[in-house]
Amino acid sequence: MKLLYLFIFLLVISIKSQFYVTSDPNYIGGPTGWETFPYLFTPNGNTLLSTGGLNLKKKTQDGSYDLSFGVNGSIPIPVANFEPGKTLVANDQNIYIFWNLSSPNLGRTINKYDSNGVLDLSYGVNGTVTINYPIEKAFIDNNSNLYLQDLSGKIKKLLSNGQTDNNFNFNTATSIIRLSNNYLYIGNVAGSSRLDFNGNIDTTYGNPTALLGTFYLNKNTDEIITFSIDNVSSTMTIKKYTSNGLIDTNFGINGVKTITEFIKPSFYTADFDSDGNIVFFGGKMIGGSPGNYPDMKIIMRLKSNGAEDYTFNNNSFYYTKDNTGFIIDAKIVPGNKFLIINKYRYTMGSYKTYLSRYIRTAVLSTSEIDKAGKLSIYPNPVQDEFNIQLYNNEKLESVEIFDMVGRSIVKTFVLKNNVANLTKGTYLLLIKTNKKSYQTKFIKD
Repeated sequence: MKLLYLFIFLLVISIKSQFYVTSDPNYIGGPTGWETFPYLFTPNGNTLLSTGGLNLKKKTQDGSYDLSFGVNGSIPIPVANFEPGKTLVANDQNIYIFWNLSSPNLGRTINKYDSNGVLDLSYGVNGTVTINYPIEKAFIDNNSNLYLQDLSGKIKKLLSNGQTDNNFNFNTATSIIRLSNNYLYIGNVAGSSRLDFNGNIDTTYGNPTALLGTFYLNKNTDEIITFSIDNVSSTMTIKKYTSNGLIDTNFGINGVKTITEFIKPSFYTADFDSDGNIVFFGGKMIGGSPGNYPDMKIIMRLKSNGAEDYTFNNNSFYYTKDNTGFIIDAKIVPGNKFLIINKYRYTMGSYKTYLSRYIRTAVLSTSEIDKAGKLSIYPNPVQDEFNIQLYNNEKLESVEIFDMVGRSIVKTFVLKNNVANLTKGTYLLLIKTNKKSYQTKFIKD
């Protein structure tokens, strides 16, 4: 018994000494769609999506569908393959759906729902506002006000009650680029500018022409990241700007950080976590050319000053996993969890996408144990059977399963173990071979 408690104590100590990136076993992933499925992440970690048909569904923070959302779990949308920013926008409080007026009218009708999918009958007339102009882009702020860019580049502001804000005083043609918690970012051929929510230009903001392309915004602090990748030299160049729009000379070397860790990487998006770290999401090819897309996912984290964050994933500043597709979009949600859209090759030339969530945890999912540990356990979580894979010609001597209190549940001497009769929960494993003992865990679904 003393040896057992020592085993549990050492396991806890080793668990606390490192953090690992892993898929979240408590998140219900999916759906899976050809190429892509329409979706929109809300700030609090919910996902609005269409799984076919003219209906919008809501996946909650644990990935389950909210069956109380709208009517029978959905609300109507005008097209199945909707575009966020054109067909709908949402924050944590409200959802706006945009419908085309009947031809030859070019305007829109806008329906407003609360986060539970209930039509807000106080909005406009019985939950509907009609505008007489088509829109190119739509953005929503934290107070559920709308900022609409029409086809001529003019911006109009609709208040949360559906009335036009005639005090919004910016009338120059432009293009809305991003919306933070504090500003509306706009751009033209000369560079970027920003407005406050009353339409006034922020004259203290720099005019970085580098922000003409894609950039990634910390919505709380208004810091900005841009990056580019030279696939000839496999060099990733990252630049950071302060909240005033000026290059951040404390980042990297004079505001520039270069990464050469990966061969021909493809990073598709970036986001800031609650500590100001910058997280990049994407993938890379592994061997050969298996189609047009990477087949290894990458998640990489830098500190706010551009330094590689070696606390991120088991003494590494990045996480990789091969033969699982790559990441085409991601959002960091409360708890610094990563909602990601994965893309993977289904058949030659055909691809599918699916939604999942990744976390950093002090307990490593045994499905993701590094082979350097000379041990793999799969699948995990497990429903019926798990397998043990040994390396370097090790020979199995015994497998013992303990509950989290330390009671021995079963002892076997085989590499394939049936746990179908175990209740759901987390269990400890003590695996002995002819060379050493391994201490790990698995989750029974």
